Amino acid sequence: MLIAVYLDKAYPHRPMLPADRLEEILHLAGLGQNLMGAAFKMVIARKHEGNEVDKSVLLRGCWSS
Repeated sequence: MLIAVYLDKAYPHRPMLPADRLEEILHLAGLGQNLMGAAFKMVIARKHEGNEVDKSVLLRGCWSS
């Protein structure tokens, strides 16, 4: 994302991040980044705690009964 912002500043005649869609692009980029972060945390948790971590993590908060 940082590279795309730089390229937009360096070459403004052909933007990679169109101004009219910037909000949507940043929203999707943030969503993707957080999904990758969550997946990484699950992999590390499984490595250290085993597969039983799925139940404890996935049933927390609004999913717990």
